[in-house]
Amino acid sequence: MTSDYSIAVYALTEPRAAGTPLAYLIGQEEFMGIERIVSWGAFAPRTDTGLLCNEAIDEIRTPVINCPRIIDIYCS
Repeated sequence: MTSDYSIAVYALTEPRAAGTPLAYLIGQEEFMGIERIVSWGAFAPRTDTGLLCNEAIDEIRTPVINCPRIIDIYCS
């Protein structure tokens, strides 16, 4: 491991330990099979969001009611 690499890894350790999402630190993430570039001003979905999306997709494919309504409410 080079010293430059060690310095870069060490620089990420403190913000990650403080709870900064990994996607913000490395600049990219995968969400629902799509690789995305992420910056500090971008919304980085959590794993729970992907699980919720999968549940919604399953519900749409096998609806209990005739015409399900889906509302996207963005809260930040």
